[in-house]
Amino acid sequence: MLSPSSSSRALLASLLRRSWRPRSRGLRWSSHCAANPQPSFPCVDAHAARESRLLAVSTSRALETPIRPSADSGPEPPYARPSPLSYNVYRHPYPLQLTYGASLRSFDVAYETWGTLSPTRDNVILLHTGLSASSHAASTSLNPAEGWWEKFIGPGRALDTDQFFIICTNVIGGCYGSTGPSSIDPTTGERYATRFPIVSIFDMVKAQFALLDHLRVERLYASVGSSMGAMQSLAAGWLFPHRVGKIVSISGTARSSPGSIAMRYAQRSVLMADPNWNNGFYYDGLPPHTGMKLARQIATITYRSGPEWDLRFGRKLRNDHQSTSGESPRSPALCPDFLIETYLDHQGEQFCLKYDANSLLYVSKAMDLFDLTLPAIKQLGLSPVEQPSSSPTPPPPEAKTKAPLKSHPPPVNPPLHLPDLAEGLQPLASMPTLVLGVQSDILFPVEQQRELVDALRMAGNSQVSYFELGGVWGHDTFLLDVLNVGALRTAIMNRIFGTSASKKPKPTLQDAINTTDARVASIEVKIKKLDGELMRYKEQMAKMRNGPGKSAIQQRALRVLQQKKMYESQLNQLAQQSFNMESAALATENLRNTMATVDAMKTANKELRRQYGKIDIDKIENVQFELEDLLEQANEVQESLGRSYAVPDEIDEADLEAELDALALEGEEEGPSYLADLNKVPDFVDEPPVEVQEPAAKEAVETTG
Repeated sequence: MLSPSSSSRALLASLLRRSWRPRSRGLRWSSHCAANPQPSFPCVDAHAARESRLLAVSTSRALETPIRPSADSGPEPPYARPSPLSYNVYRHPYPLQLTYGASLRSFDVAYETWGTLSPTRDNVILLHTGLSASSHAASTSLNPAEGWWEKFIGPGRALDTDQFFIICTNVIGGCYGSTGPSSIDPTTGERYATRFPIVSIFDMVKAQFALLDHLRVERLYASVGSSMGAMQSLAAGWLFPHRVGKIVSISGTARSSPGSIAMRYAQRSVLMADPNWNNGFYYDGLPPHTGMKLARQIATITYRSGPEWDLRFGRKLRNDHQSTSGESPRSPALCPDFLIETYLDHQGEQFCLKYDANSLLYVSKAMDLFDLTLPAIKQLGLSPVEQPSSSPTPPPPEAKTKAPLKSHPPPVNPPLHLPDLAEGLQPLASMPTLVLGVQSDILFPVEQQRELVDALRMAGNSQVSYFELGGVWGHDTFLLDVLNVGALRTAIMNRIFGTSASKKPKPTLQDAINTTDARVASIEVKIKKLDGELMRYKEQMAKMRNGPGKSAIQQRALRVLQQKKMYESQLNQLAQQSFNMESAALATENLRNTMATVDAMKTANKELRRQYGKIDIDKIENVQFELEDLLEQANEVQESLGRSYAVPDEIDEADLEAELDALALEGEEEGPSYLADLNKVPDFVDEPPVEVQEPAAKEAVETTG
């Protein structure tokens, strides 16, 4: 590590070199290229401006009296700074032996909780996070900010806090309170940086179970996770089969595929190519903000789907005003020009200073290394933790016949590793498991979810439930599709896994139809309101001259028009789903009527046989048995539809406002930057704000917000 004085000199020298280069380039241009206009690249200038501001902050800090970081400092987000802290920290004083040979002498686990722990401590659900998420899954009294799974946690929600005690941790290797590369190495007093040992998904789970030991939780009701959290959920059941009651795996995998590894490798490559990364030792200088931005852009492409972006953005261009016949065509730009480009640019810009770059490297590598096939497990020398003799024996699962494969057809050409995966999953053979896949997911495709289900069933697990979700949100469906993900999890936990039923009456298909009709009416009112706003904007623009004021009004009108189109698209979706639900209800009713007719025929023929002894009703009884099976299936379909039919949620106005802004389309889940004093760098805007000079136009802009 550089000393404070040498670090100051290095930063000052870098600043001088950077400040001189633009002037030399300008001199060369003025002497050789004066006849041509100098090209402008606002997106490149934004990187340089951000780096200059970060460098200035770092230089000013370096010139001050250096303060040696303490073990209590670190790159936690600002929500960790209030007193008392808004999350809990468990400090494990004993060494943790890691999968790949190294060990941590001690470690911290940041965690938050929701709900009430039962007297017997048997109602605990351990919620596992994705790659870059903190422990703040939902708002708390200490931190009222919305969490990354806010709409799934709470009374009556998917993770019902009236029944369960929810625990969510930040994984080791992360940067939101748990020990990771940005933490202080107790042996040196310096940050670990890339001296931090490689960790695995199994190591993350072991640290979580050390926390459970501290909380005196002997057995989990369920282990629940999405994305990387689904890997942890499976690993928890595999490592501690006697301590996990049920598993919920959403958009995950039991074996990282080459395609997913390639996507994450590309992210790490652009990050490590940033000169500021400095082999991981950047904490006293500039963070690799450019590499982080590019890595996030690549990641965002894998998190969503092309159909969603086609619906949201199409081929729309930024500031795309319809030109009149006398105007020249719009000149394309090399910087973000399409709305989808501005979306990716914004996602990278918002993330690049909010998460530790080294944590991204270590945690994403842990995902790549995850493999539950038997040869991979043997190579690591892993085995499930044996149940202590003093621990109470969990109740044996109900004896059930092996479930036939109904949820999806068996693979025509099963992958060669499927038998090895089935053997590796033997510790989960008796554990009730719910697997959810998303058809539009390109990061963890549904083939991987089906593969997991097939392997579990080959291992002898007859308590596997599998559902595939539609929609266009891709991998991020587990964050966005509250109705389907939440309702399916609740329905399966209640009906299949034996959770105590809710006191609320079960929703029916007719309830879902009524809810759909109500939402249709609500959206129609909003569309009518938007039509009025569009008319008002049109009248304002007709009274204004061309200029900044009119352009601002045009931008507002375009946003309102886009909002109207989104509502209209949702109306079409609701209409189709309402038709499907009504068709299902009609089909079920027809089955009931047919059953009543057959039952009457059976009763009449039994009476005839009793009187005459010559009537054979076996065929009629066989027909009835078949219809009973059909009716049972229809009832299950209707109940499932009533619980979790994909009726879109009511659009939240604040969320929609963010959706419509090409430069602020989505809120971030991690909160403000962990580099608190560097977070003062303003958000990237690729052109200076326009000041409205006409009084009338200015008034119009201010009164139409």
